[in-house]
Amino acid sequence: MALPATQRGAAAAPRPTTAGERLSALTKTAQFYWWAGHMVVLIFGTLYYVKRPFGWREANWYYGKAYMGALASYTIVIYKTYGPPQLNLAFAQRLLVDENVEYLMLAAYWAWCRPMWVTLLPFVVFSLFHVVTYARSSLIPLFFPDVPAEIQRARQGGQVVSVAGRVSRFMG
Repeated sequence: MALPATQRGAAAAPRPTTAGERLSALTKTAQFYWWAGHMVVLIFGTLYYVKRPFGWREANWYYGKAYMGALASYTIVIYKTYGPPQLNLAFAQRLLVDENVEYLMLAAYWAWCRPMWVTLLPFVVFSLFHVVTYARSSLIPLFFPDVPAEIQRARQGGQVVSVAGRVSRFMG
């Protein structure tokens, strides 16, 4: 049985209470930067597809930046899965069969090759789903802490009344 927070001593950190403190704690996680990489893919990929019909040179800049976001996201996932790189055969074999490594290599290849509009589309769609999922599971509860309980009540027959709750429910 765990001791109450007052009896645990200095080892127990106080829980963040304000939205700013919760946001600060959230930005210290690797998952936040993984999400930020997907946001970069989504924003710059969308700008690429919007601007592509109107000017190749400017659109190509967005194309490269979108792939930089993909490289950041996949690098974070791979590092969190396998830890620091190791120079041994077992580590290399694990990396070679991981689909995230394959996506990282594809993103790296397409980031430095001549832009082909179709290659970015799967990354943008994939990032859209990750951005929405993270927003629903982490960002909405961060700013609106009552939303998870409200959605739980709605599943048991209640109604979702807040705008944030309706948005969260729509996203799920």
